[in-house]
Amino acid sequence: MVKKSTQHLLIQHIYGETTSTETLNIKSALQTDFFLNEEHELLLESYQALPIIKLFPPKRIVKNILDYSRKAVCA
Repeated sequence: MVKKSTQHLLIQHIYGETTSTETLNIKSALQTDFFLNEEHELLLESYQALPIIKLFPPKRIVKNILDYSRKAVCA
């Protein structure tokens, strides 16, 4: 259980989703815990290997969603 929560916290850190306190604690732990640092490096390499994609829905789809929401509000 500890390993999963640690991995989850490291992933949150890599994505910039940790609080400032968590970030300070992680950075401190990475300097002193060899195995934690190895895990962090592995996760960071995996993150950097992910393709960067940006999804943009067609304007028609956005228009349909907006039209639907306007109808729902007026009804």
